[in-house]
Parts: sequence; C-alpha cells; structure tokens
Amino acid sequence: MKILQILHRPPWNIGGIERFVSEISLRLKEYFDVEVFCTDVRPTKVDMYGIPVKAFKAFDKSYCFSLDLYKAVKEAECDVIHVHNVGSFAPLTALAARSRPIYVLNPHFHIRSSKLIFKVGRALYNRLVGSLIFKRAHIVVCGSYREKRSIISLFTIPSGKVKVVPGGIDIPAIKAAKPYNISENIILYVGRLEKYKNVDLVIKAMKVLPPDYRFYVVGRGSNELVLRRMIEHMKLDDRVKLLGHLSTNEVYRLMKTAVALVNPSDVESRSLTCIEALAAGTPVVANNDGCGLEETADRFKHYTVLIPFKRMSSKMIAQAIICASNINVDVDLSEFDWSRVCQRYMKIYLDGVALSG
Repeated sequence: MKILQILHRPPWNIGGIERFVSEISLRLKEYFDVEVFCTDVRPTKVDMYGIPVKAFKAFDKSYCFSLDLYKAVKEAECDVIHVHNVGSFAPLTALAARSRPIYVLNPHFHIRSSKLIFKVGRALYNRLVGSLIFKRAHIVVCGSYREKRSIISLFTIPSGKVKVVPGGIDIPAIKAAKPYNISENIILYVGRLEKYKNVDLVIKAMKVLPPDYRFYVVGRGSNELVLRRMIEHMKLDDRVKLLGHLSTNEVYRLMKTAVALVNPSDVESRSLTCIEALAAGTPVVANNDGCGLEETADRFKHYTVLIPFKRMSSKMIAQAIICASNINVDVDLSEFDWSRVCQRYMKIYLDGVALSG
C-alpha cells in the first residue's frame, strides 16, 4: 500500500505539523510505501531517512499555494492521501488526484487566528475552500475532541466521519534523558517566539518570582528581538535566557530539569509540548483563556495549573508558577507514544481502503 503525505512546508522545518508528519512517516515506512509532498521557497528532492520528500515551489509563505504541487498530486499513484493543515492550500491539492485514493484529512485546526489579516483570510477561505475540503475527505482525524466539536459545528460535517487520535510523543527518549545539574529553579518555555505566544508575560513575572528562579526559553520567531530588548530593559539578563533552537534531546533534558513548563499561548489546538513535559515528570502552567489547552489540562488537572494569563497580574502568574513547581507528576501517558499513535493511523488507512474496495 502506498501512502502519500501532503503538508504545507517541509517536514524537517520547526513546527508541530511538520514534526507530526516526520515522526509518523518514519514509523509508517516500516509497513507501507511512504512519500511526502510539500511546498518550499524553492523546489527540491530529499531522501529523509529512506522517505522520498519532494518540495514544490510555493507562491506565498502563509497559505503555501503551489501549482506544481497540484500537478504532481494529480499524477500521483497512491492508495491513501493523508493531507495536513486545513489552514493552507495543501488539502485542496488532494482533490486533483486521478487515482481516486482514500482521502484522510488532519485539519490541525485553530478556532482562533493570531492576526487580524489571518482572521479575515480564514473566514473567506473557510467559506470558499474549507467546506469543499471537509466534504470531499473520506476520513477527518482531529487531535482533540475540542477540535472535533469545532469543525463539526463550523463545517456541518457528519460526526461519524470524524475520528480523534492524539498526536504522539517519544516516551522512551524522554524517559532516557538525563537532567542537567542546575541548582536554580528552572521555568521552561518551548515553542515559537511570536507575540500571541505571550512569553513576555512570563518574563514580567520574573521580577516577582524569588531570585533562585530562572526562565529558559527554547525557540525562535518574529518576536525574539522584542523579547531580548525587554530582558535587557528589565535587567533580567542573568535570569532569563533565550536559547534559540536546541536538539530534541537537549529539550528533553531541560524538561527533566525544570520545575515547571509554561504555555501562555493565545492560539493552540493542543500542546504536545505540555504532554512531553508531563512525561518528563514536570508540571505545567497553561493558558485557559479559550486557546485550546483546556482539554489537555482538564485530563491531567492534578498536574496542571490553568490560568488566564492576559487577565492576571505578574504577581498572580508568579504564584501560579510557584504552585505548579510543588506538584509531583506521576501519570500514564502510554496512549501518546508514537508507536500507539502510528498503529491507530494504520488501522484508519486499512479500514478506509477496505471499505472503498
């Protein structure tokens, strides 16, 4: 059986969707013939650990529209097309496939948009393109029940067509990671540095937190320079560290070291980073202001502190972090292991092909 994965950007890029496609493809190739199509600033062909990846030139970086990708999908021979990210034009290309494969769609859907221009574009896109994509998909797979409820309500599709499969984490690698020998209390953030991620609110709270607390920030983004200036202006250079991109193992080691992981983001469908932190035995402080983290936090409420970051003072945020740092985490997360997640997708593929035959 041949599986064609389609996404908006190369799977080696930094991002949740890109990592999802990379991780699941690496495991699926042990059982199926897997190929990946995507878009990039320039066309390229890469062998990614035995998986052929073809990147086609896109006209823009936001919605990743590519005529070359459309033409390639049209000619592709495969049994299953698994498309990702309804916020781009990638799912639309699957409609061109002449081989009429099973169409599996992972929306990775955010009910909110981070910027006004995206809100306007999303509304128009949902009306003109989104409805068609969801209608044509044979199977829609959401990462959470909140995401499932949102798309059923917005696109009026049958609930029986939508399945829920969580994203995966590498539990063996997390368990094997060794913590760093650091005496201070480390607060950790892992993710993009964009304005809507609200990392600045945690930086401000550092002024209130006891002097033995440190804030380590992993990731890059368009708001990085603003954050660096804020750190310098607040004279927090010795307590707040912007670490840029780190290897996966380095991130896991920091998760093992930290007393708490924070996720103050306004826009999130779910956060596998929070699940990874819990797997590392680290409690989580997450935003509950309608951003999509509530479902994860509610499932693991004994190990998570939920707060509306933007509506709280720096002192209240600091108190929440201190509260979380005193929580002992001991939770079974085996359902999130990549091997389990991959098995569930294999069943979806096989059941879909069997029903179509």
